[in-house]
Amino acid sequence: RDWKMITGLVLFASLIAYASGNSDVMMHAHDRQSNRHNVMALVLIIAINLVTLGLAQLIESAERLNGFLFILTGMILSCGGTLMLKFLNEVGDQGTKYAVSSVYSNFSRPGSEVILAALAQGCLVSLYTIQACRISADMCYFYWFISIVTVQIWMMSSLPQIMGPFFLDSIPMWRELLRHPITAVAFEQEVVLVSRPRVVLHALLGALFNGIVFLYIVATVPLVLARSANPLDYVLNSFALTFICSLDDLDPVEFSVQDGTGFEPMSVPPTLLSRAKSKPLSSMELNGEQLLQGRTFD
Repeated sequence: RDWKMITGLVLFASLIAYASGNSDVMMHAHDRQSNRHNVMALVLIIAINLVTLGLAQLIESAERLNGFLFILTGMILSCGGTLMLKFLNEVGDQGTKYAVSSVYSNFSRPGSEVILAALAQGCLVSLYTIQACRISADMCYFYWFISIVTVQIWMMSSLPQIMGPFFLDSIPMWRELLRHPITAVAFEQEVVLVSRPRVVLHALLGALFNGIVFLYIVATVPLVLARSANPLDYVLNSFALTFICSLDDLDPVEFSVQDGTGFEPMSVPPTLLSRAKSKPLSSMELNGEQLLQGRTFD
């Protein structure tokens, strides 16, 4: 029995128990400007490090260690998502505004951007996992220790989120988007009709890269940085890791969500509406007001 594994699992269980009894902790997970959030992030980081180090010393095969760590990060994400859904008793109304900064949750972007971002992140993650769990005798445990402060806390605390949004922060938005077979996503200048299969695909990609992969990098970054040849390599590698999870980042935008079944643009004269139905809607000036664009993605 390894004390690191036992201590890490106890800390995980304590966090789950605490979050289960404090709904405001999960419902305001996106608010990273509180001391309580920073303390919980620190406890989670310590737990992840203890379990990861215990597994690394117990499992010699890098492939098996990768498998266990992906299972561990998937379980953390599943527990967090389950707790958030448990506390989401009230559905969002049509006036609720959701702020997004990822190509996976910005439905005004073309599908080709989603595909390219997913391919690029998938390739980088695959290359990263090949070497992430390789344990060598020349590891510098000083680099491993300071990675907690220089990278891990920086990724999960109230410090600037250079690696993009965490998937759990957007659970309420995805829940609202999946409520309808066809969802009308209203941006400031356009309305986009999105089918449920497309929402599911975007949600899965977001959960993979901004959830599981994000936590996997948090868990393995000390192992990677501990193999740096010199201090300069340590600094360069620290900043290079932020690139993987930020490839899907965009400028933040806001939108509201409503049922898209039978959706039609409002405040449009019947003659123009009938003309617009005969062909894809485009941006038109009407009495000095901008007519919202309408597009359907199957």
